[in-house]
Amino acid sequence: MITYFRVLARSFDFMGRSGRKEFWIFTFVHVAINILLARLTPWSFVYSLCLIVPMLALTVRRLHDTGKSGWSIMLGLIPFIGAILLLILMLTEGDYGPNEYGEVLE
Repeated sequence: MITYFRVLARSFDFMGRSGRKEFWIFTFVHVAINILLARLTPWSFVYSLCLIVPMLALTVRRLHDTGKSGWSIMLGLIPFIGAILLLILMLTEGDYGPNEYGEVLE
């Protein structure tokens, strides 16, 4: 849960790197909260809307961890194949040691 709040604290930080663990923990907690809200209230949409920018920032930092530009997020605009390519990038292990986007944070 600490990771979830750490990501929220860096909501508008598109610089640096985020590891696989940070990305996937945040994603799973986000999905769990969204499912819970969808069952209990109509606020699921509002919650998701509020987390668009933090999720974009986290995804860009995750791409930086793999040595890719943040603009690689645009792959998601390619129907079907783009989502698969982004999933593969999110599952890929990050660069060992520093890369052009900074030091490893974990």
